Amino acid sequence: MKKELKNLINNNPWFARYYNFEELEIVWLRDNKQRESIYEQYDFSEKTIIDVWCNLGKNFIFLSQKNPKKLIGVDLPYSIEVAKKIKKFYEISNTQLYSTNLNALNWFKKLETETNISTYDYSLFVSVYGTKELKNRDNILKTLINHTKDTLFFEGHHLENHSKYSQIFLKQNVKNFYFHWYLRDKENDFTSNVRPFFTVSSKFSEKEDIIKTIQNIKQKKWRVVIWLEWLAGSGKSTFVKELENKLENENMIIIDDLKWNDKNCYKPTNTFCKILSFKIIDFVKKKFNLKPICKSLNHILYNKTYDFVIISDYKLRKYVNNVDVLINIEVDEKVRKIRLKERERGGENLSDFSSQNIQSNNFECDYFFTIKND
Repeated sequence: MKKELKNLINNNPWFARYYNFEELEIVWLRDNKQRESIYEQYDFSEKTIIDVWCNLGKNFIFLSQKNPKKLIGVDLPYSIEVAKKIKKFYEISNTQLYSTNLNALNWFKKLETETNISTYDYSLFVSVYGTKELKNRDNILKTLINHTKDTLFFEGHHLENHSKYSQIFLKQNVKNFYFHWYLRDKENDFTSNVRPFFTVSSKFSEKEDIIKTIQNIKQKKWRVVIWLEWLAGSGKSTFVKELENKLENENMIIIDDLKWNDKNCYKPTNTFCKILSFKIIDFVKKKFNLKPICKSLNHILYNKTYDFVIISDYKLRKYVNNVDVLINIEVDEKVRKIRLKERERGGENLSDFSSQNIQSNNFECDYFFTIKND
């Protein structure tokens, strides 16, 4: 059986000579080690997992050892037939494999009928999105996001920039995504192909987890730009203060509330910049037209003086195309309006903050979090 299976894998017309299968003495393009190092961070015990376009089931060989409740794999007929033989060779018992036409709009509904599973704890969509034979990629991604309770593992193709996918995820209205970096096809070969890898979630984030992640990001980058895209009355100033306190030993600049004025100039009001020396820089008296303010913001964003740049403003997406960390909030609109009325009674003019967040098709970030604030 071993020799027959080895020949089947090596002659697979769909993905010949792609994955390593060490037990079968097959060493080709990918060893999957860096992917598996990310999987190791999650608890798959008694969880349901789906791998869309699962190829020959390489991910299942690893995941089946994590005591999952059920593993579901879907792919083209030939790959599934070989994957079934691989499943038998590795004695994997908790996996079901299905030949599925992923270009059909009802593919998931049909699969649900066969598996009797409507939502999964984890889903995998790795090195698939850009496959030229796939005509239904955005619908598949949206379906997986909507039917995944915990985390979607997503990997792009080699030579692709990760920013392309951050834009896609933001359009899909996910709650969180995390760019893990570019994974090498072979762990110890620094000349091998690299692919952007993300984890995507529909769950809300805890503030403590976000702050911990931001601290970890700083170990990778010389400067971290954090943007809170929150409307007035949603609690952003409170969270900015929490960030400030947690990062108290770092060199930072904080910009809070940039606001339009009547002359169509961008006027920073209620703005302060706090640096390590706790020096307060007053921007309130200065008015800028659009071009100078863009230059001014860019000077702050890309100035190597600061370890952290924290910006709290709901319109900044009009002027900045990318940040490292984007933090959004979902708040009860009735509660937010009550807070605004209380602040207006205190003398604040908050008419500018009644509109929705400004969207941009070209905006990108590496890390995106959503907080639920009741």
